[in-house]
Amino acid sequence: MTVRALIESGRLGRITHYESHFDRFRPKVPVRWREEAERGGGLLFDLRPHLIDQALMLFGAPQTVTAFVKAHRDHAHAPDFVHIVLGYENKEVILHASALAALEPPRFAIHGTRGSYVKSGLDTQEDQLRSGMRPGNPEFAKNPPGLLREVDGDHDLRHEFATKDGAYVEFYRALAASIQDDKPFPVTPQDAVDTMTIIELAKQSQDEGRRLDFVSR
Repeated sequence: MTVRALIESGRLGRITHYESHFDRFRPKVPVRWREEAERGGGLLFDLRPHLIDQALMLFGAPQTVTAFVKAHRDHAHAPDFVHIVLGYENKEVILHASALAALEPPRFAIHGTRGSYVKSGLDTQEDQLRSGMRPGNPEFAKNPPGLLREVDGDHDLRHEFATKDGAYVEFYRALAASIQDDKPFPVTPQDAVDTMTIIELAKQSQDEGRRLDFVSR
């Protein structure tokens, strides 16, 4: 939400480089279905759809897909390193996830012709819900600010940029409204197909070692 609002405001100018990371440090491979490639496990199918969906919402469909999908941990049977580059006419969009990142890079890093924005840390809602905090608590979904630098001629300003409060519950309210009141469904079939198409192309790009064209289905 914060990134979308910032990009739409034009404060960064024309976006030339966007990076979205979802990295953790989990060197030991647990015994669970998420670690079994034959059961749909691994980061390509687990975390990657979130980052792909966000990129599609921000920039639309890409022209090309290049990917590196690997298993780096000892005894890993499913991908635990995924690096996808979505190619657009005037920007590169990098989507990255790793299970071996002891020092996590920024969650978002965006660079444009008039400045840059960097935000560290994952959204707080999941950890807060796991700890027992619920929506309605004044501290729920509060996230620290990112860092914004705006440069325009002699104007050079570096400052904190407030993070918008997320609300997972709004998705389910929209879902209920689509079922009960015939409101638009919050995710279109084409959104889902485009995300799955990029996942398939990412695997094919790794297998064939080349950049592939994206064609919407």
